Amino acid sequence: KVVVRDGVVTLSGSVEWYYEKHNAFNSIHNLFGVKLVINNIVIKPSARIDITAVKDKITKEFERHARIDARRIQIETNRSKITLKGTVSNFDEIDEAEDAAWSIPGVEEVKNELTVDW
Repeated sequence: KVVVRDGVVTLSGSVEWYYEKHNAFNSIHNLFGVKLVINNIVIKPSARIDITAVKDKITKEFERHARIDARRIQIETNRSKITLKGTVSNFDEIDEAEDAAWSIPGVEEVKNELTVDW
């Protein structure tokens, strides 16, 4: 659902994937006349998430990205919320690790607490 008032666009509703929420915001935030976008879209997974499977999938995704050393990242899960902790080699790896976590079906929130090990 989209509501527009005085250049402020409010998005609401639910989607199954984070990228859908992200794309909804990205498709309108640069439009002429848009002053602000309030993205109230929530992620509602269609299936219950298996915490062990989530950790395994994220670790495999990290390993697939040769640049990310999965052994240096701790993954905490709480239902459909993921927290990433540990150190990586650079800021790109922080982004890649977060993207990998978001790529897991049903993830509603990713808290990225990774730091760069100088």
